[in-house]
Amino acid sequence: MVTKLFVFANMGKLNQLPKSGGQSSARRVMKGLEKEGVKIVPIRRHRAELQSRIGHIVEISYFAFYDLLKMILKMIFGHRKEGAFLQMTYAGALVPYELILSCTAKILGYKCVEYLQGGLVMDTYPRKGKLHQWMFKKNLELQSLVLFEGLDALELARSVTTKPKLMHFPSYVFDDKIPQNPPVKPNDEVNFCFFGRLNEAKNVLISIEIYNIFCSRHPEKKTSLTLVGAGDYEEYLNKISEAIEKSPYKESIRRFGNSPYDFLVEMMKTQHFYLFPTKEKAEGHSNALNEAMSQGVIPIACDYHFNKTVIGEDFLVVKGYNPVDYVLAIENVLMNYDITLLSRKLWNRVKNNYAYSVVNGKVCHEIKNIGA
Repeated sequence: MVTKLFVFANMGKLNQLPKSGGQSSARRVMKGLEKEGVKIVPIRRHRAELQSRIGHIVEISYFAFYDLLKMILKMIFGHRKEGAFLQMTYAGALVPYELILSCTAKILGYKCVEYLQGGLVMDTYPRKGKLHQWMFKKNLELQSLVLFEGLDALELARSVTTKPKLMHFPSYVFDDKIPQNPPVKPNDEVNFCFFGRLNEAKNVLISIEIYNIFCSRHPEKKTSLTLVGAGDYEEYLNKISEAIEKSPYKESIRRFGNSPYDFLVEMMKTQHFYLFPTKEKAEGHSNALNEAMSQGVIPIACDYHFNKTVIGEDFLVVKGYNPVDYVLAIENVLMNYDITLLSRKLWNRVKNNYAYSVVNGKVCHEIKNIGA
Protein backbone atom coordinates (compact mmCIF):
# COMPACT_ATOMS: atom_id res chain seq x y z
CA MET A 1 0.00 0.00 0.00
CA VAL A 2 1.25 3.48 -0.88
CA THR A 3 1.48 5.63 2.24
CA LYS A 4 4.01 8.24 1.09
CA LEU A 5 3.95 10.47 -1.97
CA PHE A 6 6.84 12.50 -3.31
CA VAL A 7 4.90 15.37 -4.85
CA PHE A 8 6.51 17.38 -7.65
CA ALA A 9 4.45 20.49 -8.37
CA ASN A 10 4.39 24.25 -8.74
CA MET A 11 3.24 24.76 -5.15
CA GLY A 12 5.17 27.95 -4.40
CA LYS A 13 6.92 28.60 -1.11
CA LEU A 14 4.63 27.01 1.44
CA ASN A 15 5.24 29.76 4.02
CA GLN A 16 3.85 32.37 1.60
CA LEU A 17 0.42 32.99 0.07
CA PRO A 18 -0.05 31.20 -3.27
CA LYS A 19 0.63 33.36 -6.32
CA SER A 20 -1.68 31.55 -8.72
CA GLY A 21 -4.63 29.18 -8.94
CA GLY A 22 -2.19 26.41 -9.85
CA GLN A 23 -0.30 26.87 -6.60
CA SER A 24 -3.56 26.95 -4.64
CA SER A 25 -4.64 23.75 -6.37
CA ALA A 26 -1.36 21.97 -5.63
CA ARG A 27 -1.55 22.86 -1.94
CA ARG A 28 -5.18 21.84 -1.72
CA VAL A 29 -4.44 18.44 -3.26
CA MET A 30 -1.53 17.84 -0.88
CA LYS A 31 -3.62 18.84 2.12
CA GLY A 32 -6.45 16.56 1.00
CA LEU A 33 -4.10 13.59 0.66
CA GLU A 34 -2.62 14.27 4.08
CA LYS A 35 -6.10 14.27 5.58
CA GLU A 36 -6.48 10.71 4.25
CA GLY A 37 -3.29 9.57 5.98
CA VAL A 38 -0.82 9.88 3.09
CA LYS A 39 2.56 11.36 4.05
CA ILE A 40 3.54 14.12 1.62
CA VAL A 41 7.14 14.97 0.71
CA PRO A 42 6.93 18.22 -1.30
CA ILE A 43 9.33 18.86 -4.18
CA ARG A 44 8.76 22.43 -5.33
CA ARG A 45 8.96 23.05 -9.06
CA HIS A 46 10.25 26.51 -9.82
CA ARG A 47 7.74 28.98 -11.24
CA ALA A 48 9.30 31.05 -14.02
CA GLU A 49 9.21 34.78 -13.26
CA LEU A 50 11.69 36.51 -15.59
CA GLN A 51 9.86 38.47 -18.28
CA SER A 52 12.44 38.77 -21.07
CA ARG A 53 12.60 36.00 -23.67
CA ILE A 54 16.28 35.22 -23.11
CA GLY A 55 15.90 35.48 -19.34
CA HIS A 56 12.93 33.12 -19.45
CA ILE A 57 14.85 30.51 -21.47
CA VAL A 58 17.87 30.68 -19.16
CA GLU A 59 15.66 30.52 -16.07
CA ILE A 60 13.61 27.49 -17.10
CA SER A 61 16.70 25.65 -18.43
CA TYR A 62 18.60 26.13 -15.17
CA PHE A 63 15.70 25.16 -12.93
CA ALA A 64 14.71 22.18 -15.07
CA PHE A 65 18.06 20.65 -14.10
CA TYR A 66 18.03 21.99 -10.54
CA ASP A 67 14.50 20.74 -9.79
CA LEU A 68 15.31 17.31 -11.24
CA LEU A 69 18.37 17.13 -8.98
CA LYS A 70 16.22 18.06 -5.96
CA MET A 71 13.81 15.28 -6.87
CA ILE A 72 16.58 12.67 -7.08
CA LEU A 73 18.17 13.70 -3.78
CA LYS A 74 14.83 13.55 -1.95
CA MET A 75 13.80 10.20 -3.41
CA ILE A 76 16.99 8.19 -3.71
CA PHE A 77 16.99 6.92 -0.12
CA GLY A 78 13.21 6.54 0.23
CA HIS A 79 11.26 3.28 0.70
CA ARG A 80 9.98 2.09 -2.67
CA LYS A 81 7.33 -0.30 -1.38
CA GLU A 82 5.31 2.35 0.46
CA GLY A 83 6.29 5.30 -1.72
CA ALA A 84 5.23 6.68 -5.11
CA PHE A 85 6.00 9.71 -7.23
CA LEU A 86 3.18 12.15 -8.02
CA GLN A 87 3.69 14.96 -10.49
CA MET A 88 1.06 17.64 -10.93
CA THR A 89 1.50 19.14 -14.36
CA TYR A 90 -0.14 20.63 -17.47
CA ALA A 91 1.19 18.83 -20.59
CA GLY A 92 1.78 21.20 -23.53
CA ALA A 93 5.44 22.29 -23.69
CA LEU A 94 6.08 20.40 -20.44
CA VAL A 95 5.54 16.95 -22.02
CA PRO A 96 9.28 16.23 -22.62
CA TYR A 97 10.09 17.22 -19.04
CA GLU A 98 7.19 15.15 -17.71
CA LEU A 99 8.60 12.14 -19.54
CA ILE A 100 12.08 12.75 -18.09
CA LEU A 101 10.62 12.97 -14.55
CA SER A 102 8.61 9.77 -15.02
CA CYS A 103 11.61 7.88 -16.41
CA THR A 104 13.75 9.10 -13.52
CA ALA A 105 11.18 7.99 -10.94
CA LYS A 106 10.95 4.59 -12.63
CA ILE A 107 14.75 4.21 -12.66
CA LEU A 108 14.74 5.03 -8.93
CA GLY A 109 12.24 2.20 -8.45
CA TYR A 110 9.03 4.13 -7.73
CA LYS A 111 5.49 3.79 -9.02
CA CYS A 112 4.32 6.89 -10.90
CA VAL A 113 1.10 8.88 -10.63
CA GLU A 114 0.31 11.95 -12.73
CA TYR A 115 -2.34 14.59 -12.15
CA LEU A 116 -2.96 16.34 -15.47
CA GLN A 117 -4.35 19.72 -14.63
CA GLY A 118 -5.67 22.47 -16.86
CA GLY A 119 -7.00 22.34 -20.39
CA LEU A 120 -3.77 23.03 -22.25
CA VAL A 121 -3.62 19.46 -23.53
CA MET A 122 -6.89 20.03 -25.43
CA ASP A 123 -5.17 22.70 -27.52
CA THR A 124 -1.65 21.32 -27.89
CA TYR A 125 -1.99 17.57 -28.43
CA PRO A 126 -4.02 17.76 -31.68
CA ARG A 127 -1.69 20.41 -33.14
CA LYS A 128 1.71 19.01 -32.17
CA GLY A 129 3.77 16.64 -34.27
CA LYS A 130 4.28 12.90 -33.97
CA LEU A 131 7.26 13.19 -31.59
CA HIS A 132 5.25 15.25 -29.10
CA GLN A 133 2.31 12.86 -29.35
CA TRP A 134 4.61 9.86 -28.86
CA MET A 135 6.15 11.44 -25.74
CA PHE A 136 2.70 12.24 -24.35
CA LYS A 137 1.56 8.63 -24.90
CA LYS A 138 4.79 7.15 -23.54
CA ASN A 139 4.59 9.29 -20.41
CA LEU A 140 1.00 8.18 -19.80
CA GLU A 141 2.01 4.54 -20.16
CA LEU A 142 4.70 4.91 -17.49
CA GLN A 143 2.04 5.83 -14.92
CA SER A 144 0.24 3.45 -12.60
CA LEU A 145 -2.60 5.97 -12.35
CA VAL A 146 -3.42 9.15 -14.26
CA LEU A 147 -5.78 11.72 -12.76
CA PHE A 148 -7.52 14.37 -14.86
CA GLU A 149 -8.91 17.71 -13.78
CA GLY A 150 -11.30 17.73 -16.75
CA LEU A 151 -13.40 14.96 -18.29
CA ASP A 152 -12.59 16.18 -21.81
CA ALA A 153 -8.87 15.66 -21.13
CA LEU A 154 -9.59 12.18 -19.78
CA GLU A 155 -11.46 11.23 -22.94
CA LEU A 156 -8.60 12.53 -25.08
CA ALA A 157 -6.13 10.36 -23.14
CA ARG A 158 -8.44 7.37 -23.45
CA SER A 159 -8.29 7.75 -27.23
CA VAL A 160 -4.49 7.69 -27.05
CA THR A 161 -3.83 4.69 -24.78
CA THR A 162 -5.65 2.13 -22.65
CA LYS A 163 -2.66 1.05 -20.53
CA PRO A 164 -2.83 3.14 -17.33
CA LYS A 165 -5.87 3.53 -15.10
CA LEU A 166 -7.56 6.89 -15.83
CA MET A 167 -9.67 8.75 -13.27
CA HIS A 168 -11.50 12.08 -13.06
CA PHE A 169 -10.18 14.26 -10.22
CA PRO A 170 -12.02 17.59 -10.43
CA SER A 171 -10.96 20.62 -8.48
CA TYR A 172 -12.72 20.67 -5.10
CA VAL A 173 -13.53 22.89 -2.15
CA PHE A 174 -13.05 21.72 1.43
CA ASP A 175 -16.42 21.09 3.06
CA ASP A 176 -15.78 23.50 5.92
CA LYS A 177 -15.33 26.30 3.35
CA ILE A 178 -18.81 25.72 1.90
CA PRO A 179 -21.63 27.47 3.83
CA GLN A 180 -24.01 25.07 5.54
CA ASN A 181 -26.99 27.09 4.34
CA PRO A 182 -27.56 28.75 0.95
CA PRO A 183 -25.88 32.17 0.92
CA VAL A 184 -28.25 35.14 0.95
CA LYS A 185 -27.28 38.11 -1.21
CA PRO A 186 -28.32 41.78 -0.98
CA ASN A 187 -31.50 42.36 -3.00
CA ASP A 188 -31.18 46.11 -3.54
CA GLU A 189 -27.91 46.15 -5.51
CA VAL A 190 -25.91 44.24 -8.13
CA ASN A 191 -22.28 43.56 -7.29
CA PHE A 192 -19.51 42.12 -9.47
CA CYS A 193 -16.15 40.66 -8.57
CA PHE A 194 -13.04 39.00 -9.87
CA PHE A 195 -10.35 37.35 -7.76
CA GLY A 196 -7.23 35.64 -9.03
CA ARG A 197 -4.14 36.77 -10.86
CA LEU A 198 -4.50 40.28 -12.26
CA ASN A 199 -2.90 39.65 -15.63
CA GLU A 200 -3.67 39.85 -19.32
CA ALA A 201 -4.54 36.15 -19.57
CA LYS A 202 -7.40 36.68 -17.12
CA ASN A 203 -8.69 39.64 -19.16
CA VAL A 204 -9.16 41.92 -16.18
CA LEU A 205 -9.48 44.95 -18.47
CA ILE A 206 -12.43 43.27 -20.18
CA SER A 207 -14.07 42.75 -16.77
CA ILE A 208 -13.71 46.47 -16.07
CA GLU A 209 -15.25 47.26 -19.47
CA ILE A 210 -18.12 44.86 -18.77
CA TYR A 211 -18.79 46.75 -15.56
CA ASN A 212 -18.64 50.14 -17.29
CA ILE A 213 -21.14 49.05 -19.96
CA PHE A 214 -23.52 47.50 -17.44
CA CYS A 215 -23.50 50.66 -15.31
CA SER A 216 -24.11 52.88 -18.34
CA ARG A 217 -27.12 50.76 -19.34
CA HIS A 218 -28.52 50.59 -15.80
CA PRO A 219 -27.85 53.92 -14.07
CA GLU A 220 -30.76 53.27 -11.70
CA LYS A 221 -29.03 50.28 -10.09
CA LYS A 222 -26.64 50.42 -7.16
CA THR A 223 -23.53 48.49 -8.23
CA SER A 224 -19.90 47.77 -7.37
CA LEU A 225 -16.90 45.98 -8.83
CA THR A 226 -14.27 44.33 -6.60
CA LEU A 227 -10.92 43.11 -7.92
CA VAL A 228 -8.66 40.99 -5.70
CA GLY A 229 -5.24 39.60 -6.54
CA ALA A 230 -1.63 40.19 -7.41
CA GLY A 231 -0.17 40.51 -10.89
CA ASP A 232 2.82 39.14 -12.77
CA TYR A 233 3.63 42.20 -14.87
CA GLU A 234 3.86 45.77 -13.67
CA GLU A 235 2.90 47.11 -17.10
CA TYR A 236 -0.45 45.32 -17.03
CA LEU A 237 -1.11 46.34 -13.43
CA ASN A 238 -0.57 49.93 -14.51
CA LYS A 239 -3.12 49.45 -17.30
CA ILE A 240 -5.63 48.20 -14.72
CA SER A 241 -4.97 51.27 -12.56
CA GLU A 242 -5.46 53.53 -15.58
CA ALA A 243 -8.68 51.77 -16.61
CA ILE A 244 -10.10 52.20 -13.11
CA GLU A 245 -9.08 55.85 -13.00
CA LYS A 246 -10.72 56.52 -16.38
CA SER A 247 -13.93 54.72 -15.48
CA PRO A 248 -16.95 57.01 -14.93
CA TYR A 249 -17.82 54.63 -12.10
CA LYS A 250 -14.41 54.51 -10.41
CA GLU A 251 -15.90 55.47 -7.05
CA SER A 252 -17.63 52.09 -6.93
CA ILE A 253 -14.57 50.04 -7.99
CA ARG A 254 -12.44 48.52 -5.25
CA ARG A 255 -9.09 46.80 -5.71
CA PHE A 256 -7.15 44.68 -3.24
CA GLY A 257 -3.85 42.83 -3.43
CA ASN A 258 -3.19 39.13 -2.88
CA SER A 259 -5.49 38.17 0.01
CA PRO A 260 -6.17 35.12 2.21
CA TYR A 261 -9.20 32.94 1.58
CA ASP A 262 -11.06 34.21 4.65
CA PHE A 263 -10.97 37.69 3.13
CA LEU A 264 -12.40 36.35 -0.13
CA VAL A 265 -15.22 34.57 1.68
CA GLU A 266 -16.17 37.72 3.54
CA MET A 267 -16.04 39.73 0.30
CA MET A 268 -18.19 37.22 -1.59
CA LYS A 269 -21.04 37.46 0.91
CA THR A 270 -22.19 40.62 -0.87
CA GLN A 271 -21.33 39.60 -4.45
CA HIS A 272 -23.78 38.49 -7.12
CA PHE A 273 -21.63 37.88 -10.24
CA TYR A 274 -18.11 36.55 -10.78
CA LEU A 275 -16.67 37.85 -14.08
CA PHE A 276 -14.43 35.29 -15.76
CA PRO A 277 -13.53 36.06 -19.42
CA THR A 278 -10.27 34.12 -19.11
CA LYS A 279 -7.94 33.18 -21.94
CA GLU A 280 -5.29 31.64 -19.66
CA LYS A 281 -3.65 28.99 -21.86
CA ALA A 282 -3.53 26.39 -19.07
CA GLU A 283 -6.99 27.17 -17.67
CA GLY A 284 -8.73 24.04 -16.47
CA HIS A 285 -11.25 23.44 -13.71
CA SER A 286 -10.78 26.83 -12.13
CA ASN A 287 -10.46 26.96 -8.34
CA ALA A 288 -12.01 30.41 -8.50
CA LEU A 289 -15.16 29.12 -10.21
CA ASN A 290 -15.56 26.50 -7.50
CA GLU A 291 -14.97 29.02 -4.74
CA ALA A 292 -17.32 31.61 -6.23
CA MET A 293 -20.15 29.11 -6.81
CA SER A 294 -19.65 27.63 -3.32
CA GLN A 295 -20.51 31.08 -1.94
CA GLY A 296 -23.53 31.46 -4.22
CA VAL A 297 -21.80 33.88 -6.59
CA ILE A 298 -23.02 33.46 -10.18
CA PRO A 299 -20.21 33.15 -12.75
CA ILE A 300 -20.39 34.80 -16.15
CA ALA A 301 -17.58 33.00 -17.95
CA CYS A 302 -16.17 32.48 -21.41
CA ASP A 303 -16.71 29.22 -23.27
CA TYR A 304 -13.15 28.00 -22.80
CA HIS A 305 -11.74 24.59 -21.90
CA PHE A 306 -13.76 23.18 -18.97
CA ASN A 307 -15.78 26.26 -17.94
CA LYS A 308 -19.09 25.10 -19.39
CA THR A 309 -18.98 21.63 -17.81
CA VAL A 310 -17.90 23.03 -14.47
CA ILE A 311 -20.68 25.63 -14.32
CA GLY A 312 -23.35 23.36 -15.79
CA GLU A 313 -25.52 26.21 -17.12
CA ASP A 314 -25.02 27.17 -20.76
CA PHE A 315 -26.65 30.60 -20.41
CA LEU A 316 -23.88 31.64 -18.00
CA VAL A 317 -21.20 30.90 -20.60
CA VAL A 318 -20.32 33.41 -23.34
CA LYS A 319 -18.60 32.71 -26.64
CA GLY A 320 -15.72 35.08 -27.32
CA TYR A 321 -14.58 38.18 -25.49
CA ASN A 322 -16.91 41.00 -26.56
CA PRO A 323 -17.82 42.83 -23.31
CA VAL A 324 -21.33 43.55 -24.60
CA ASP A 325 -22.06 39.82 -24.84
CA TYR A 326 -21.21 39.42 -21.16
CA VAL A 327 -23.49 42.31 -20.25
CA LEU A 328 -26.29 40.69 -22.26
CA ALA A 329 -25.74 37.43 -20.36
CA ILE A 330 -25.97 39.32 -17.05
CA GLU A 331 -29.13 41.11 -18.15
CA ASN A 332 -30.63 37.78 -19.21
CA VAL A 333 -30.08 36.42 -15.71
CA LEU A 334 -31.53 39.49 -14.01
CA MET A 335 -34.62 39.61 -16.26
CA ASN A 336 -35.44 35.93 -16.76
CA TYR A 337 -34.21 34.04 -13.70
CA ASP A 338 -34.77 34.10 -9.98
CA ILE A 339 -31.31 35.17 -8.88
CA THR A 340 -31.78 33.69 -5.40
CA LEU A 341 -32.73 30.27 -6.77
CA LEU A 342 -29.88 30.37 -9.29
CA SER A 343 -27.39 31.27 -6.57
CA ARG A 344 -28.66 28.34 -4.50
CA LYS A 345 -28.43 25.96 -7.48
CA LEU A 346 -24.77 26.80 -8.05
CA TRP A 347 -24.02 26.44 -4.32
CA ASN A 348 -25.66 23.01 -4.47
CA ARG A 349 -23.64 22.05 -7.54
CA VAL A 350 -20.42 22.54 -5.63
CA LYS A 351 -21.74 20.68 -2.56
CA ASN A 352 -22.84 17.70 -4.66
CA ASN A 353 -20.00 17.49 -7.19
CA TYR A 354 -16.95 19.48 -6.13
CA ALA A 355 -16.75 19.10 -2.35
CA TYR A 356 -13.78 17.39 -0.69
CA SER A 357 -16.00 14.72 0.86
CA VAL A 358 -17.40 13.81 -2.57
CA VAL A 359 -14.13 13.77 -4.54
CA ASN A 360 -11.10 13.07 -2.39
CA GLY A 361 -11.84 9.73 -0.77
CA LYS A 362 -12.21 7.85 -4.07
CA VAL A 363 -8.98 9.28 -5.45
CA CYS A 364 -7.01 8.55 -2.28
CA HIS A 365 -8.26 4.96 -2.29
CA GLU A 366 -6.94 4.48 -5.83
CA ILE A 367 -3.58 6.07 -5.01
CA LYS A 368 -3.08 3.96 -1.88
CA ASN A 369 -3.84 0.79 -3.80
CA ILE A 370 -1.89 1.31 -7.01
CA GLY A 371 -0.11 -1.86 -7.93
CA ALA A 372 -2.15 -3.92 -5.47
